[in-house]
Amino acid sequence: MSKKIIFGIDFDDTITADEALMLQLIRCIVRAKHKVYIVTARDEERQDNTDILMFLNRLPPDHVVDVIYCSAKSKIAVTRDLGIKVDIWWDDFPELLVLGLDKARNVRSQLWRDHPVENKKHK
Repeated sequence: MSKKIIFGIDFDDTITADEALMLQLIRCIVRAKHKVYIVTARDEERQDNTDILMFLNRLPPDHVVDVIYCSAKSKIAVTRDLGIKVDIWWDDFPELLVLGLDKARNVRSQLWRDHPVENKKHK
């Protein structure tokens, strides 16, 4: 391994899209001596985050994964302010990386309204 890679992984609709698969992937990343943060738009104090804690409890005790609650702010700005430079982001809503939640929702709705795409099933 040449350098420790820092991963920022979203929880809602990213980890929760397939929790069993994400557990395996996070285990592999941590075993390879890289760092994983769950970076969520959620608010730590205003929301029930029991599901995140239950997910973390399914990891082996020596697999340390910290949670960063961004409270609907830009995930990049929040992690930067914490002194964390994420190398690889994994997020189903990439607009949230740069924009806060309200702006990200507006951008996303405008993109899909202006450029509708029919979802095609993967074969």
